[in-house]
Amino acid sequence: MTLTLEDIRAQQFTIVRLREGYAVKEVDDFLDAVEAALTRLRRENEALRAQLAAATRKRSQQQSRQQVAQPHPAVPPADRAGPQAPAPLPPRPAPDAGNAARLLEMAQQVADRATETARREAEALVGEARGRAESIERAARDRAEALDRDARDRHRTSIGALESARSVLQARIDSLHSFEQEYRTRLKSFVALQLNQLEIPADGPPAPTVRPETGTPSRPSPAPLKVPVPAQLRGFHLDDDD
Repeated sequence: MTLTLEDIRAQQFTIVRLREGYAVKEVDDFLDAVEAALTRLRRENEALRAQLAAATRKRSQQQSRQQVAQPHPAVPPADRAGPQAPAPLPPRPAPDAGNAARLLEMAQQVADRATETARREAEALVGEARGRAESIERAARDRAEALDRDARDRHRTSIGALESARSVLQARIDSLHSFEQEYRTRLKSFVALQLNQLEIPADGPPAPTVRPETGTPSRPSPAPLKVPVPAQLRGFHLDDDD
């Protein structure tokens, strides 16, 4: 993976709007620091390359000047009777040119190593940041799913408890309605029976009583009927239509 300054500038992380996670400002500051470091390394690399190019041009110019300034070997007057003199040896290259070439090569190697090291460190930092962001996002998503499942379970439990309580109350209401109907029926039968007994007594009509003031007989008034009402039906109103 090749990492450039444009990749770092364009890199965006997913914002997690939950309690857990890294601060957005800290991540931005970290990326700004990485961008500044890579920018500095790129400038140093460009400066070293410029120095290398300048040294190469200087070397070429020196070699050109040496070739131009090199005197052509003069042909000595030869003795017709004697042997010819040996040709002069070519000039040896100046030692400064070799040193400059070696220095340029070393500078190029140092620049390449620095650039490669910076690129690897930047890739490692960005990879670590991405891994942390993915881990945080995955943990937040798992936590949200767990909270959602817990909420659904609690909702189902509450609904089940309410349905159970509703069933119990409905059963009690049905039982009270049945008891009310049965009590109404028995009460009506009891009242009708008492009324029949008052209208036609089994021992014949009661003996008339004589009031001492007037001396006229009077009929005895019937005693009021007391029908016990259960505690469950106290407060219920009995309609005559039923």
